[in-house]
Amino acid sequence: MTKEEIQTLAEKSKENDLNAFTLLVKHFEVILLRYIFRLSDISQAEAEEILQETFLHAWRYLKEYNESFAFSTWIYRIAHQKTISYHRKEISRGKEHKILWNEELCSNIPSNLNIEKNIRISELQTDVQNSIAHLPSPQKEVIILKYLEGKSYDEISDILQIPTGTAGSLASRGKKLLKKFLQKTYDESQ
Repeated sequence: MTKEEIQTLAEKSKENDLNAFTLLVKHFEVILLRYIFRLSDISQAEAEEILQETFLHAWRYLKEYNESFAFSTWIYRIAHQKTISYHRKEISRGKEHKILWNEELCSNIPSNLNIEKNIRISELQTDVQNSIAHLPSPQKEVIILKYLEGKSYDEISDILQIPTGTAGSLASRGKKLLKKFLQKTYDESQ
């Protein structure tokens, strides 16, 4: 679905067109579910609950949607807020979640690689996953949005409600911390 088609559906949805909103839900449900999983280590049921809350919130507050922002940015922001809110509630209950590596990203590795190389790639992915999990929250969120979700700094700025320059700075600091964590991991394994 193109950005223009999404915007058209969003405009129709603002006029209480449930069919248009249903098409938006179908388009974004897999994308947002993946994003929710990337932000926090939660069960499928918990992620689906957050996703449902995201869409309910979006429908309830659709009249307030500012069309100067892309609909995808707006819905990502809601998913982000709902996930962070859920995570905070879980921490207050004594549960702590960590980021999970999405196996979908790994499935594109060519199968004709030799076993030794596959093992090294798998170890690297685990190390990167662990390093991302240890990043402070602001850097982790920007790294996930930028490098795992493919969002621009302008989109990240809108989703996290931070200045674009701050998003770039957080990404830069996050990359430096990732490099530091990975270097430490490899120094310890030598």
